[in-house]
Amino acid sequence: MAKRDLVEAVGVAGVIAGLIFVGAEIRQSSIATRAATTQQVKDAWLELNLTMASTPELSTAFALAQSEGLEALDPGSQLMVISFFRSLFHNWSNGYSQFLIGTLEEPQWTPHFRDAAVAAEDPVALSVWRDWNHVYDDDFRVLFDSLIAAAR
Repeated sequence: MAKRDLVEAVGVAGVIAGLIFVGAEIRQSSIATRAATTQQVKDAWLELNLTMASTPELSTAFALAQSEGLEALDPGSQLMVISFFRSLFHNWSNGYSQFLIGTLEEPQWTPHFRDAAVAAEDPVALSVWRDWNHVYDDDFRVLFDSLIAAAR
């Protein structure tokens, strides 16, 4: 019987070691997923900022829209500004979705939330939102609409 007990003990120890290994692998995978998501969201944000900084036509159109309204722009410039805001909304929508499912942690989501709250008071952003909000997921639409309501 002692030999059988020893074999069973070794088997149980092997199962426990396997479970510990699988748990560690799952934890590492979760960390890697959150890190990759954080990097992706930050890269998207960086790309938007670099686009504005490196595209004089967009920067000029954006500044004119901010000072005189979207309707003051020619159609091509309007399209640039609208597309910029739509990209910005998509960026926030993606970040919010990732936050809701847990792959983007609150410290990484909060700066985007604060930025979206500022846009909820911007007349040009609001104009684009009114015309295009139907293309974003419901969770983000509810969030951004609540930011707009809070800004009033």
